[in-house]
Amino acid sequence: EMVASLKGGYAQSTLDSKPQDEYAWLADPDAAVVKRQFRLEGAFFEDAMRPLLPLRMKLYSEMAALLPKQYEGVADEHGGWEYFMRTSPKQDLPRYIRRPVGGGKEQVLLDLVRLANQHGYAALGTICPSADHSMLA
Repeated sequence: EMVASLKGGYAQSTLDSKPQDEYAWLADPDAAVVKRQFRLEGAFFEDAMRPLLPLRMKLYSEMAALLPKQYEGVADEHGGWEYFMRTSPKQDLPRYIRRPVGGGKEQVLLDLVRLANQHGYAALGTICPSADHSMLA
């Protein structure tokens, strides 16, 4: 009749008891107690990692130096436009751009660097222009 929980190194439970979820209180990320816990854990992490900050910055600089000065993805042609992405020096987030097939003025459609700076984070999967080229999906 012993099944689920461990206490003191011994399995102690009966078949009719329900297992306890000791992390259920984390289910609501907007709850004040959860936000407080995350702030405390973040502060603990920053305090613990502070001595490693010079090493972290050195590693970041070394990795950033390995990035190409600028990267441009292969253009994908859709109805008279070429759609592509480009990263700027030392940026790991792209800008999504289009230009007329055969050349012409480029148009920045979406700038993930700017969005990340405004909102703290930005990520995007695949993009696809609408049939009339007025929207991205």
